[in-house]
Amino acid sequence: MGTATKSVFEFARENHPLGKSILEEEAPQLATSLRRRLAISAAELDFSPESLKLLEEKLLEWSRKNDINNFADTEIVQLVREIAAYVGKILVLHAKGDWQPTGTLWGTQIIFEGKIKVVKEGRTRVVPSVVFSLGNIGATAVDMLKLDKKPLLYRDYLSARKKTVKEQLGYKGE
Repeated sequence: MGTATKSVFEFARENHPLGKSILEEEAPQLATSLRRRLAISAAELDFSPESLKLLEEKLLEWSRKNDINNFADTEIVQLVREIAAYVGKILVLHAKGDWQPTGTLWGTQIIFEGKIKVVKEGRTRVVPSVVFSLGNIGATAVDMLKLDKKPLLYRDYLSARKKTVKEQLGYKGE
């Protein structure tokens, strides 16, 4: 059982179509795929920040019913893309981020500019911009599901909205 993070990097290295950047225009279709996968209506997954809480719960329920640990790498990376696109669109719509594809799924970024507070090991510094990797967000969510844990998508949104990022040395999905 490999991690989703590892699969995302392998797909990019192999130049697999699923390893390529997510374009912002693809987000609605990927969100539709995610809704179908989880059997959730468009009214429930409506690109609102609050819908991330429901998404976290539904993803965990779904992964428990479908034994996500036995999925093929292509299905895992497709799920990463769906989650990443949904969260990314919310970060653009509600946290005022700027969508930037850079060639790979991991490199698909939401950039926030301004005075961003970064907290690391109790120290705070202010930086002019911060980047959220959508591939990282999606892969971490899937890796947490593989561990039977709820992903923390709403927390990622709150961090972006508050323009505060906590750098952590802990979980990296490996």
